[in-house]
Amino acid sequence: MELETQLNFAVGEVGNIAEREPNPAWSIENFKDPRYYVLGLALGGESVYEMDKRRYQIHAGDALFFPKSYLRTASSSGANPWRFITVAFDILPLSSEAEAALAKLPPITLAVPQNVRDLFETLSAVWTAKEAAYLLKCRSLIEDILYQLIRLNIRRQYDPALYERVDKVRQYIYQHYDRPVRMETLAEIAGCSPSHFRKLFRAVTGTSALSYLNTIRIQKARDLLAAGGITVGEAAARVGFSDLYYFSRYFKQMTGHPPSFYCSARRPEAKSPPCGQSEPPSGSGQN
Repeated sequence: MELETQLNFAVGEVGNIAEREPNPAWSIENFKDPRYYVLGLALGGESVYEMDKRRYQIHAGDALFFPKSYLRTASSSGANPWRFITVAFDILPLSSEAEAALAKLPPITLAVPQNVRDLFETLSAVWTAKEAAYLLKCRSLIEDILYQLIRLNIRRQYDPALYERVDKVRQYIYQHYDRPVRMETLAEIAGCSPSHFRKLFRAVTGTSALSYLNTIRIQKARDLLAAGGITVGEAAARVGFSDLYYFSRYFKQMTGHPPSFYCSARRPEAKSPPCGQSEPPSGSGQN
C-alpha cells in the first residue's frame, strides 16, 4: 500500500479572482465552466443556487466549490443581494483517485469558520495588489482553502465530541510515535474503554490505531532514510521499532519498497545500500 494521500495535487493556472459587489439583478442559468474549477465565498447578503435538483439558500460565510463543467443556476436576493468572492483556477494533472476524492467535496459548505474566510479575503487582496511572486502566493492560498474545506467536511461527518476524542489521540500519536505507545493509554486519552476506543478510532479514521501509529512511523522513517546519513537500524529505532526485521517487513508492506530503496535513491550509482546496514534476510521477521 502506498503511503501517499489520494489528494496530492497542485494548483496550476489561476484564471481570475473577483470580489463582486451587491447586485439585485445578478443571476446565472444552466451555467458551467469547462475551463476552471471555482471556489466562492459569500461575504454578505443572500442568494439561491439550484444544482442536481436541489435548492440551496446561501448566506454570509457559506463557501462554494464547483468542479469543471458543474451545472448550476443561481440568482441574488432582490431585497438582500449577496456580495461574494469567486476564484477560478485549474489543477495540475490529477490521478483518478484524487479526482474522485475532490468530487466528494460538496458544492456548498455552510458557515465556514473565520480562518477560512480570512484565507479568501487574503487571496483577494494578494490578487488585487499583484506584487512580486503574487501567483505563487495565490496558488498556496487556494490549496490551503481546499485543504481546510476538505478537513472541515470530513470533521462534520461525525459527532463533534467523538471526533474531538479521536483528534486528541492523533495529536498524542504525532508527539509520541518514537516511543512505546500502549493502546490502553490511547483509550484513556479518548475517555473510553479499549474495546469502545477501537471501534471509535476505526469509525473516524477508517483504520486501527495500531495501523495509524505504524503508518506515521514508516512515513517518518522514509523521510529520515531519504535525507541520508542514517542506517536502516538507526531509522527503525528513531521511529519506535525495536525489531529491525519487523520494521523492514512492515516498511516494504507499506511503501512497496525495502528501506534501502530510499537510501539508494540518493546515490543511484551505489552497488549496496548507502545506509550503513544491510537488510534482514528475506523471509525473516516477526510473526
